Amino acid sequence: MSPARRNFFANIVSLIIKTGFTIILVPFYISILGNDLYSDWIILYSLPAFFELTNFGVNQAVNTTFSLNYNKGNKNSFKIINHGIIFTLSMWSLAMISISFLWDLLSVSTVIGIDIISESDSKIIMLLLTSKIFIEMIRGSLSSYFFAYNINHYAIYFYVSQYILECLIIIFALSFALSLKTLSFFLVVPSIIVCLIIIIYNVYYYNYIFNLSLKRKYLDLLLKPSFSFSILTFSEYILNQCFLILIKRQFDNESVVIYNTSKTLTNYIKNIQGQFATSVVPVFNFYYGKKLIKEFKNIFSKTNLYTIITSIFLCFSILIFIEQIWNLWLNNSIGLNKQLIFNLVLVQFIGGFWIVSSHLIMSINKHFKLLIYFVVSSIATIIVYYFLSNQYNISLAYLPFFFLIHHFTMLVFSVYSARNIIKSL
Repeated sequence: MSPARRNFFANIVSLIIKTGFTIILVPFYISILGNDLYSDWIILYSLPAFFELTNFGVNQAVNTTFSLNYNKGNKNSFKIINHGIIFTLSMWSLAMISISFLWDLLSVSTVIGIDIISESDSKIIMLLLTSKIFIEMIRGSLSSYFFAYNINHYAIYFYVSQYILECLIIIFALSFALSLKTLSFFLVVPSIIVCLIIIIYNVYYYNYIFNLSLKRKYLDLLLKPSFSFSILTFSEYILNQCFLILIKRQFDNESVVIYNTSKTLTNYIKNIQGQFATSVVPVFNFYYGKKLIKEFKNIFSKTNLYTIITSIFLCFSILIFIEQIWNLWLNNSIGLNKQLIFNLVLVQFIGGFWIVSSHLIMSINKHFKLLIYFVVSSIATIIVYYFLSNQYNISLAYLPFFFLIHHFTMLVFSVYSARNIIKSL
């Protein structure tokens, strides 16, 4: 089995497991917590993603930069991983200090619309979930050896094992009426376990050496790609978390749950598209580093074709069977908005036409211009929605259309840039 197929198979296994647990967890959350408390938890659980920005994209930059250098025979490439980890630890410390001092001072709970969870508890939850995010960043940097050896499916299996542990913890905690604060504490544990396992694996199989020495040479190697990845993460955050916060401030809690649940469902189209794209990122990187041009072009064409065909099948499947899926999944606990589902599906289908091209660009660290278009289109999406929603009473069902500003911009740029890269080989 080829590396791309192994990665794709691992991604599909991961997606199936995540789908199964999501089917269980969403109605479980609603039945145990209720719409109001679950609405608060949605915001707090998603908000720590913001602190991926404080990592300045080092996690992804370490993967691609380490792999390119390692496959060119640089014996000191492991120092790239170390520099990424040290930087992440520094940003983790700053993030924890910032939350501790600014959460109460700026009344962040009130600003983001937390209604049920107290300000003190919300701060503790935020500190714990933020720690989880930073540990996962370190885990990502440590997985660079899998990336370089074109065996990224190992990393995927480690990650999905962590996810299973987290879901079991959530089920256990809610079943025994543990507080969300206690739940957040236990959710940190699986990420620590997986991180330690990967460290042991790297030391045993690849003679990985960790030290705290810093050199300008390795910081320079990471600077430009890490900055680019950081901006991409920032833009992704704007499109998702900021949009969700605006919706929570402008709609009632039930609408927030309906929108979030509908997006969770239709995100499986994006997830499958992402499985194809992320499966070939290490392969793109490996072929490019080894100068295997024919294989590079071939895997790009095939992945694009498979992504579009699969997207068509998934979109029609969701639209045809949406009532059955919704009733089976949620048992009529919340209302179904068919128009919202249709619009979300349409927008995500369009996204499938540029996802592989953008991942090709990122896999070889040539994504600096891509980040400019990504961030501008993301900010434009939010600004247009903010001003129009203040002027007009926009229906919840038509909110997805604002994402077309972003998707059409990225479609034009990504496809054009990817073709130019391929022509230049």
